[in-house]
Order: sequence, then C-alpha cells, then structure tokens
Amino acid sequence: MSHDLIATFGAALLFTLAATGTPGPNNMLLTASGAQFGLWRSLPFWLGIRIGTTVMLLGVAAGLGDLLARYPRVHLALQVLAACYLLYLAWKISQSQLSNAREQQQPLGVAGAAVFQFINPKIWATSLASVSAFSLPGDSYWPSILLLILAWNLTGSAMNLMWIVFGVGIKQLLHSARRQRWFARTMGGLTAATVLLIFW
Repeated sequence: MSHDLIATFGAALLFTLAATGTPGPNNMLLTASGAQFGLWRSLPFWLGIRIGTTVMLLGVAAGLGDLLARYPRVHLALQVLAACYLLYLAWKISQSQLSNAREQQQPLGVAGAAVFQFINPKIWATSLASVSAFSLPGDSYWPSILLLILAWNLTGSAMNLMWIVFGVGIKQLLHSARRQRWFARTMGGLTAATVLLIFW
C-alpha cells in the first residue's frame, strides 16, 4: 500500500469518526431503538445502516453525486421526502410507550434502515464530502474509495453501537411512565430537529 493511501486512510478514519459519532438522524433513531427494543433487536437497524451507507458511497463514487448536481429538482424532491419521513418518525417516537414497545411495535429492519440512508441528509452530505476529500486520482481512485468505505464501516459500526447502548442505558433510568413520556417526546423532538440539516 502506498504512502498516499495510508495517509488518506488515516485522515478518513478521523473524518468518519466525527461523522458517525455526532448526533444525526441515524443516531437519534438508534438511541430510541435501544431504549424501546434493547440491543439485540436493534442490531438489524444497525446492519441496515452499514449496508445502505456502503451502497451510497459506492454510488457517489461512481457518479451519483454528479447526477444530483446536474438535476437539482431530483435533489429537492429527495430533500422534501426526507423531511416528511423524518417528521413522521419523530411523531412515532414521541408517541411510543417504552413499557410495552417490545410487544406492540417492531424496530426498523435491515431493508428499511438501508433504504432510509438514501433520504438521510447527514449521510448524503458526509458521503459527498468524504468521496471528494479522500479519493485519490488515477489508478489509486478505487483503492482509495475502498479504504474510505472501510473507514466508514469501522468507525460507523462502533459509534452506531455506542448510541444503541446509550439508549439501553437510558432505559434503566426510566422507571416511571412520566419519565418514559419525557424521553419519548425529547427523542421525537431531537429527531424532528434533524430536519434542519436538510435545508441548512
């Protein structure tokens, strides 16, 4: 492996650590899922995020980002769809009851989580930025893209799991119905607030 690829991989690790560790739609939903369904039932959601993000990065690297830049109406349609879906999820979370969530609801599965990445504004923005910043020209282009995908999945796997565990830990503090309602409404509000990322 060339020195340039090694240096690029190190920089990509730092970027993706910040991108996947900070609050956003995925991490808000993972926290809520951890609190509602526990670690094991939230793992399909986690796996779907990893699959969807990987497919998106490959698509951006192959020219999908250029296509959206060329057709701004398609980009706008995706933004509106993302905003509507995030607001719907925020409402569902705010109305959830942790005490009976395991019986009454189902966590987001692999396919749903993977598809969600294509309307997730944070993933779009960071995918476009990372492919632009950490891809190398010429023969090193695809090797650098594969290393970038590796960086995304190494840091993303760890950080997304951390947010699920955070939700599981919060569940232990929510013994009363009042606290559960407070948590649900807070997580719903934070999820709704991520809509601002779309039109920032």
